[in-house]
Amino acid sequence: MRNDQTFRQELNQALDYADILDRIAGYASFSGSAARIREAMPVTDRIFVREQLDLAQEARTFTQNGQSASLAGITDIRSLLQMAQKGQVLTTEELLEVYLFLRAVDGLSRAFDAGLYPKLSELADSLVADSRLESAIQDAVGMDGTLKPDASPALVRLNRELTQSRASLAARGREFVKKNSPALMEHMTTSIGGRLCVLVKAQDKYRFGGMIHGSSQSGQAFYVEPAAFVEANSHVQSLQAEIEEEKHRICRDLTKRVGNAAFSLESDFETVTEIDTALAKGRWVLDVDGVIPSLQERDGSLRLVHAVHPLLDREKAVANDYRLKPRQQVLMISGPNMGGKTVTLKTVGICVVLAQAGFPVPAHEALLPWYESMWFDIGDNQSISENLSTFSSHMTRISGLVSSAGRGTFALLDEVGNGTDPLEGASLAVAVLEALMDKGATVLTSTHYSQVKSWGKAADGVLVSSMEFDAETLQPTYRYVEDVSGASYAFDIAARCGLPSSVIDRARERKEQEASQVQRELENLERLQETVRHKEERFRSLIDDAAERSGPGKGKSPEGPAADPGGICGEPGLDAGRKTGRSRTDHPGPEGQGKTA
Repeated sequence: MRNDQTFRQELNQALDYADILDRIAGYASFSGSAARIREAMPVTDRIFVREQLDLAQEARTFTQNGQSASLAGITDIRSLLQMAQKGQVLTTEELLEVYLFLRAVDGLSRAFDAGLYPKLSELADSLVADSRLESAIQDAVGMDGTLKPDASPALVRLNRELTQSRASLAARGREFVKKNSPALMEHMTTSIGGRLCVLVKAQDKYRFGGMIHGSSQSGQAFYVEPAAFVEANSHVQSLQAEIEEEKHRICRDLTKRVGNAAFSLESDFETVTEIDTALAKGRWVLDVDGVIPSLQERDGSLRLVHAVHPLLDREKAVANDYRLKPRQQVLMISGPNMGGKTVTLKTVGICVVLAQAGFPVPAHEALLPWYESMWFDIGDNQSISENLSTFSSHMTRISGLVSSAGRGTFALLDEVGNGTDPLEGASLAVAVLEALMDKGATVLTSTHYSQVKSWGKAADGVLVSSMEFDAETLQPTYRYVEDVSGASYAFDIAARCGLPSSVIDRARERKEQEASQVQRELENLERLQETVRHKEERFRSLIDDAAERSGPGKGKSPEGPAADPGGICGEPGLDAGRKTGRSRTDHPGPEGQGKTA
């Protein structure tokens, strides 16, 4: 499996992979696990992926049972551990971060029932709770991140002496002001540089000895520390220095203990990150009504039930079922522009990638093959700096795919052969798909080309399907229709977008003149398939109605609201799938949590 920066960029561009991981990371409790989620990539290590999926399954059950593991307030302490090992003294705020982590470790070590959550419990059992260090920091540092006044006996003594000395100095100051008020500008003391002073009239500034610390703005008065205050002020400042030195000593001693425990704490950090990553996956899969996927190595068969792209609004998006049988290598999707073809490719593609990165998938059921390599070609990678056109960019990636493909290769190709002469592009698309099939690869692709659809209909191992389009309203329904090729409805959509009827009529004439017999037969077949499918749906509806009338509890749940008639001429993209409607088959969510599609 490729694991370089180029592959990561390919995933982000083709499948919005970074955006999806960012959403999952939002369920993490602290930055360490959030970063691990955002950095995740699909891998070929079967043991690792299986362990990740098993942990996610236990985490889902743990969350579903109403249980939680408190990790609130913890942070990534690895940089603090490195500082402590180097002898850099940690501040009280940094020591508090270490304490909160230790407290979370202590709670997490007892959070999981070994009988119900064996893998999470096994991880938690490996945590080394350092209760002595935890207590030592707790005794010294308050939850506000400051050192407690009673952090040590010496600090208690020094604080008491400081309080007494300040009280004595304040009393002396009040007595001085009362006795010498005629010479003072203010009948109160003030503090300059931490030393008690009085504001004396200019002519009396040398009267009381001591030190002058400055003058007023007018120059009519001076801040004087009388000789009677000097010794007491110096004693107060000496006590303050001793207190700061004692605080530093306490932090230094605690830092040394943190540094001595750094190896154990780093190990605990990795374990806590692993557990919180699993819990984040468990919370996310419940929120998206998803499932832990099953990965198989027998053949290339694939099944996704009630799958929805995770970036779409679950309350509005249309859920669909997708499958490939053991002998089917290519899933080809046709249909009009903005009908949901690209979203369908992305939905299946992201399920494949998430599963092999050890994540749940947004579907009710998921059985996916194990892949050794993955390739994605969606969107326009035109490069001005490298003088690559859209077509050249696509062909560069596809040439790399064809050269390296084999059994265990998964390829997602949007509109193969697009961007050049239609006849040559269609011929090239068929040749590329044949080459990939010969090498044993599994391919998901979309096409508008009649030649490609005709080849797919006739080729063994190719499943030609489509995205449903309502010919009466000229609106997509975003429902996936298996084994039925879809027309492009280009003329109807162009008319809906305002193109004059004379132009449309002329286009139809030219198409009739230039279309081959095979193309005409394919279009007739598409129309016939659509008619038959509508009749079948109507027939099933009548049967369901009859069943409802014959007895309670035997009817089919009613169809959801019709697709929202969004602007067919609007901007294409992922939002094209954000329409109301229901999939062909509705499946209840786990534990009675139904999914509204």
